[in-house]
Amino acid sequence: MNTVRGTPSDHPSPHPAVTHRPQHAAPTAWRLRGAARPQPVTRAARYPAPAITLVLEVAVHTYDARLALGAPQPLPDQAALDGVDEFLSTSCAGPYAWPHKPSVVDYHATEGRSWRLTLSADGVRSTRLPTSGTLPATAAGQDPDPADASLRGTASDLVLALYGRVPVDSLKLDGDRHLFDQLLAWDPDA
Repeated sequence: MNTVRGTPSDHPSPHPAVTHRPQHAAPTAWRLRGAARPQPVTRAARYPAPAITLVLEVAVHTYDARLALGAPQPLPDQAALDGVDEFLSTSCAGPYAWPHKPSVVDYHATEGRSWRLTLSADGVRSTRLPTSGTLPATAAGQDPDPADASLRGTASDLVLALYGRVPVDSLKLDGDRHLFDQLLAWDPDA
């Protein structure tokens, strides 16, 4: 089995593996600490959370480099799909009080995955939505719990929008556009 490490294997990290962000840690600081740790990355297994961060960071910075050369390419599908999940669950979700009206925002990847971000004064929760066609039936086939806003695009475009590399308006946006402005401006640690 091939192993890729973020630092040379002869200098192992003294930090224990972290698979979730501690509640007291700021999202950016946690992400940077997690990305610096050596983590095994195998082709056969789903990446551990800090390794997803490393793979995602490399993919986003590769996009940046290609953009600077005038030849941007989308992020690899699996890295982007994992990246949306990872970003929403580690950078957004937590015990952070949402300072605005309680809201629900959905993110839909054209590759077939969807996520929901539930924002309230009690905290922010990220959940993976069931795949298309598996939601309980309702009148006229509507989603039983509609979102206040949703964003739809490729997983790559969703990740690039979450990281501020492409404007939210470049994706298909439904519902309250102002929610995305609030999300982008919100600092949960302030």
